[in-house]
Amino acid sequence: MGRLEGAERPALYAPVSVTIMVDGTAIGTAEGQVLTVTPTGDLALAVVAAKLPANEPPATTGAAASAPQGAGADAPLFKQFESLSRPEKMHWAKFGSESQRRQILRDRDASLHPLVLQNAQLGGRELAQLLSSGSVSGQFVVAVAERDALHRDPAVVLALVQNPVTPVHVAERLVARLPLETAKRLAKSGALRLPVLSAAKKRAAEQR
Repeated sequence: MGRLEGAERPALYAPVSVTIMVDGTAIGTAEGQVLTVTPTGDLALAVVAAKLPANEPPATTGAAASAPQGAGADAPLFKQFESLSRPEKMHWAKFGSESQRRQILRDRDASLHPLVLQNAQLGGRELAQLLSSGSVSGQFVVAVAERDALHRDPAVVLALVQNPVTPVHVAERLVARLPLETAKRLAKSGALRLPVLSAAKKRAAEQR
């Protein structure tokens, strides 16, 4: 945690370059990404690179840099998570590993869940597994349903069609994207909401 001195307040997650001060003396520089800016000017950032004198210990980077005080990078993930501020949780959602993403999706604050969809590491296979697991919030499912760009993966489409939280009109529309054999299997199973089942039977009746 540092403090802004006479500098313009940066936006959250903006890249910044800072001077490291100890007892009023500059000892090096660091580059990173802003995690928190308080009204009093205190600043927290995830360090990407640092330059210190040779006799100084290297700056902590990566996961260790984003670990909150009182829960080091070697602490269990849930312990790290307990100490996170909301901006730090948002950072995990958008940039964290698969384990960190899943921890976010277990958080009681469901408004954080859709932020996971902004994570570039989230692939179609993982997303389909999450939708099929029954463990994600309705807010997350609806967020996936509302993003057409995520419907390019057949596994995601199938998971949305089968998920009881997906808005009915979206599930009905997505049935048309299912392979014919998949639609036939779903039509025979009967394990869908009636409007979606009707759409599956209509798709199954098609020749191709």
